[in-house]
Amino acid sequence: MRVLVSPPRHTWPDLALQHWQTVRSDQRALAFRRELGLPVDRPVIMTGHQAHVWHAGILAKYFAADSLARQISAAAAWLVVDQDEQDYTPLRYPAHEEGALRAREWTLGPAPRAGVAACNVPAFDPGPPPNPPGDEPVFRSVRQGLSDIARALAARRSEPNAALQVARAVFDLLTPLLELRPLIAATSLGSVSLGSDFIARLRSEARRAADLYNQAVERFPDSGLTRLRITNDAQQVELPLWRLAPGRPRARVFSTDPADPSAIIAPRALVMTGLVRLYACDLFIHGKGGAVYDPVTEDWLSAWLGVTLAPAAVATADLYLPLAPKRIEEAEVARARWRAHRARHDPALIGDAAAAAEKSAFVRRIAQLRADHADPAPEYLRMHQWLERYRAAAAPALAALDAEARAARDRLASRDVAFDRTWPFALHAPAALTALREACR
Repeated sequence: MRVLVSPPRHTWPDLALQHWQTVRSDQRALAFRRELGLPVDRPVIMTGHQAHVWHAGILAKYFAADSLARQISAAAAWLVVDQDEQDYTPLRYPAHEEGALRAREWTLGPAPRAGVAACNVPAFDPGPPPNPPGDEPVFRSVRQGLSDIARALAARRSEPNAALQVARAVFDLLTPLLELRPLIAATSLGSVSLGSDFIARLRSEARRAADLYNQAVERFPDSGLTRLRITNDAQQVELPLWRLAPGRPRARVFSTDPADPSAIIAPRALVMTGLVRLYACDLFIHGKGGAVYDPVTEDWLSAWLGVTLAPAAVATADLYLPLAPKRIEEAEVARARWRAHRARHDPALIGDAAAAAEKSAFVRRIAQLRADHADPAPEYLRMHQWLERYRAAAAPALAALDAEARAARDRLASRDVAFDRTWPFALHAPAALTALREACR
């Protein structure tokens, strides 16, 4: 297990407390927190993610936020990124089949319609969990985790949408390790007073806001973000918002769009973290992905609004299931595949010296015919007829080499499965998750 944080963990309390000292008398920020159901008498530590059963690297953010909140008598809150289009239904798990570790998928429920945000997908009845075979303790943990996930999702079937169903089910699974703190839906940020004011200002200053947004994106080319679209006559300016209508794919928002009372206007990534770091929290904890894109948020909002956001930190972890494959390298697999293929043409690889000499004689005769400008095709045909007889006679030895190549390939696949850090956290044994929590502290 490895836990990674940035900046150093001992600096986090001062970062959060210093920001709280500047915010505690800011009535606008306090009103924003109050409207979201957050406390206004102490600092707020926040993190968040999309609604699915995360891997342990993402869970590390939540453990870190909870730990810091306890350390400085703050509150922790969880942001549910429910405006994203995501298919949370395929859940990966490891299986031990035919002597090899393999990655398999369990379909939790019906796949959401393409493009529809998770907040507009109805809650669902989870399908029955798989029962991967294996007597090792790790597979008992995997089977228990899959069963727990199914029960947690079924217990949250009455939630208003799939995003909240999955998010609350995840925290039900974490109850022994983590307190269920306030869950803030990202789609709610635009409906509170300061959020709607922010969106109104985006509309009224569309061209300037978009220009500065695009400049910030260009300054951070590795962020993965794309520029907002601006027509040549500047009549159409894309805004970093989503229009979310029930049952319909989410749509980009433009400055000239007419009002649509049936739709929610929801923040995209930079507006989402910008709003919570402006008003809702005193430290926001990202994972690896947020750490890449959120510097663009800071750059953009500093240039556009002249504001400084609440500090951000990063926490992630590598936690592996205790799967133990035999060590093997890709070069070894390549050699085994080459031997299995080459032996069909070269008897020397199975130790048949006499057949190897015959094959060499064919090759020499064909080469001589070519050198003499004679037609080598008849001799070439005889060689291939001979090779077919050789392969039939050597079938057991060739099959053994094929089996060795398959076994090497399976061992390599097993290695990749064993050292996959992205299995759902619920598949880990409780003791491993407890150890991760303590490491994050």
